[in-house]
Amino acid sequence: MTVTEKTKIADLLKWKRGAEEVLRRFGIEHCSRCSAMEIETVEEGAISHGCDLRELLDALNKLDDA
Repeated sequence: MTVTEKTKIADLLKWKRGAEEVLRRFGIEHCSRCSAMEIETVEEGAISHGCDLRELLDALNKLDDA
């Protein structure tokens, strides 16, 4: 699965092994426990927490699929 800016955080956590650790490295690990993760996208999480979207997507897309 390719992670894009429109990927929902909940889907990301189901589909990519190690996604929670990557979110932690980027300072947005609480997104994995937030009730909004079902509707919030990777882009929205990155913007709301001030991390670089391109760098985050690159790191997430290096992960293996679950």
